[in-house]
Amino acid sequence: MGNEAKKKKKGALPYDPEKAKEWKDLIVEEISAGKSLLSILRKLKRVGAPNRSTVYRWLNPNEDDHFDVNFADNYARARENTADHNAEEIEHIKNQVLKGKVDPAAARVAIDALKWTAAKKKPRVYGDKVDITSGNQPIEQQVRIYIPDNGRNEPDPDE
Repeated sequence: MGNEAKKKKKGALPYDPEKAKEWKDLIVEEISAGKSLLSILRKLKRVGAPNRSTVYRWLNPNEDDHFDVNFADNYARARENTADHNAEEIEHIKNQVLKGKVDPAAARVAIDALKWTAAKKKPRVYGDKVDITSGNQPIEQQVRIYIPDNGRNEPDPDE
């Protein structure tokens, strides 16, 4: 009874796999569109969306028996792809600045934040590139091996 009592929360509905799949698909779709999990769940709370801790339990294989590896993979991919959404948003803000609709200082703050999050979400594409050259020239490696003769090349005293 101890474990059952822990799993059952006050006012919690029984787990419905079909309904959970609908929520999971919707969450992945909305995250792919650049929305945060918090904003999605706040918007859908009135229609019975799961709370954030429930979603995190679905994502954590050590937390809940309702862990869904497909949902976890799709969620991770969607989160990563929001970096592309950030890049598009940067382009939109730039155009707004050029049209005079957005203050350049405010745009700089927003763009810096979007660049930072894009670099964290998709570092291979939007992260800082590390130049491992010297003056844009390839680095040459020279290896010199010193092998002491340890006196082996000295004449044999018996000869």
